[in-house]
Amino acid sequence: MSQPDRDAPADKPQTSDSSASIESTVADSVLDGKAASVSSAAADSGMGQRVASGFAWVFLNTVATKVITLLSQLVLGWLLLDSHFGVVASVTAICTLANPGNLLSTTSFLSRRPRELHLWINACLWLTLLLSSFGLILTLAASPLLAGRFGESDQFLGCLLIGILGNFVQSITAPYSGVLNSRMAFGFLTRVGVSIFLAQAVISIVLAKLGFGAYSIIIPTTLLGVVRLCLYVGKTGVRPKWGFELSRIRPIVVESGWISAGTFAYLVIAQSNYLGLSWFQSEQVTGQYFFGYTLAVQAVFMLSAGLSAVLMPAFAHVESIERRRGMFASCCRQLLLLTPILCVMQTLAFAPFVRLCFGAEKWSLAITLGVILSAGTMFRVVSFPSQALFVAEGRVRLYAIWMLSWAAVFVTVVLLASGLGSALTVAIAVMVFFAIFDPMTGAMAFRLHGGSLWAAAWMVVKMHAVPVLAAVVSGLVVWLLQQQVAGLVQSDRLGWGLQLIMPLAAPVIYIPLIWLLSRQDFREAKDTVQRLVIGRIMAKVRPRVGESPRVVS
Repeated sequence: MSQPDRDAPADKPQTSDSSASIESTVADSVLDGKAASVSSAAADSGMGQRVASGFAWVFLNTVATKVITLLSQLVLGWLLLDSHFGVVASVTAICTLANPGNLLSTTSFLSRRPRELHLWINACLWLTLLLSSFGLILTLAASPLLAGRFGESDQFLGCLLIGILGNFVQSITAPYSGVLNSRMAFGFLTRVGVSIFLAQAVISIVLAKLGFGAYSIIIPTTLLGVVRLCLYVGKTGVRPKWGFELSRIRPIVVESGWISAGTFAYLVIAQSNYLGLSWFQSEQVTGQYFFGYTLAVQAVFMLSAGLSAVLMPAFAHVESIERRRGMFASCCRQLLLLTPILCVMQTLAFAPFVRLCFGAEKWSLAITLGVILSAGTMFRVVSFPSQALFVAEGRVRLYAIWMLSWAAVFVTVVLLASGLGSALTVAIAVMVFFAIFDPMTGAMAFRLHGGSLWAAAWMVVKMHAVPVLAAVVSGLVVWLLQQQVAGLVQSDRLGWGLQLIMPLAAPVIYIPLIWLLSRQDFREAKDTVQRLVIGRIMAKVRPRVGESPRVVS
């Protein structure tokens, strides 16, 4: 049986040439619930509860893993040298980009087919295994050449070989992850993810204390990747069956080909800054950049990165294009209310936090880079739900072309900044790139449902304007107070401690500004908190006190 064209939208959207028409259409899809039928409302409520539950689990997983990453990074920052982090950055980038199994995107392919898993899982498993094996053999053969070009440390080649094996295990785990995402088993994924990260952090710290250097990060990642694979196999109950099912390979390759191109572009954007620095700069400089960048992205990734795993299967379950549009627009607005202020708080706290932990000398370059990158992350919000919408609606060709174009721009900018400038130049270039790329990706996602690109771009700019302006104003006020404290307090550690606490006052300024400048978004955020947090708590409390539970519409 031939497969439908996944590159065509499910419904033909109405077009519009003005930003006002786009905004009104999105607003209607989000707010006009009274016009929907009872059955549609019930379906929306059920899917909304599953999405809310899934996001709660993913958010818990992301917060826990980011906290563990942050704490372990701080301890490892004491125990390891910047050159060790440079080795880890280069090895991770090479292993990620060199394995074609990472590009097959079977997780996305299976997440979009919750009712057809039994038809596709075996072919996905075999295809992933073959491509990953090919990548394993190729990178193992090329490892001496790669070590000679990128490696300065005597640990580089050994770390590269272990990292290649770990990346092979990670790539063949992807189909099982797709099955679990499609089943929306986010509770299990959260428990496994947090446990793996915690064990990885503990083992890394122990190995670093014993003097393993860069190996202390690479070895636990590979070992616990095997544990994760075994747990996923046991949970799904899926085993590879004999028989390659050639008839199903072509649809997977055709659809995943475009998704893989987009995934490859995303990996290039995520990793090529490390490779550019390691090509032109020393391992010490690359390690300083890696350390600062890892700390800088914690806030935005805590909110946004795991959201695609929830939204992709959720969008796939929703057949109505209007309901998908409403979910997407509401998600973007809610993220834009939270992320800018968190990024501003992180920017203000970055320098005193690192200095308080390590002193003013060891990671001095990482402090400067981290402050710049933290400020730029406030724009990295809408691209995560946008990518999920592209894939869920089958617009994978457009997504791939869009991502590949921006990846080419990113590589060019990073290579020029690395070769002609320094790590500081690279950080500024990366900040400017994401300030343009992420909002434009959001505009392309809104453009899927009609209207001109410029109208959609103007809409996204207006969505960013109030939260970013309010966050920047709040940050400037706190920064001025920090400067006053720095001038008055004689003790460095006491001054750093006070400066670290002061960013907590930023939300006190930010929330009233949001209420004054955008009361509709403020009310929507308040209603969301009441419905998804307070309402769920009260629904669990009432039966215990003898009251009948009330359905929250």
